[in-house]
Amino acid sequence: MTEWQPIDTAPRDGREILLFARGLHGPRDVFFAVGQWSLQSEDWFWAFAIRPTHWMPLPEPPAYE
Repeated sequence: MTEWQPIDTAPRDGREILLFARGLHGPRDVFFAVGQWSLQSEDWFWAFAIRPTHWMPLPEPPAYE
């Protein structure tokens, strides 16, 4: 599996990636979500108002059985 990478190394071409951010309320206050760089707003488009700090590529989906 790929390791988490700093957000400043994330692709900014609109592809979806897994984003991560820490909250302010302790070690369990973390946020994970699929998101992408918005070319229109030039900012991260994801489910949370907090700014992501790390990213990794999405894994391949499971194979059909």
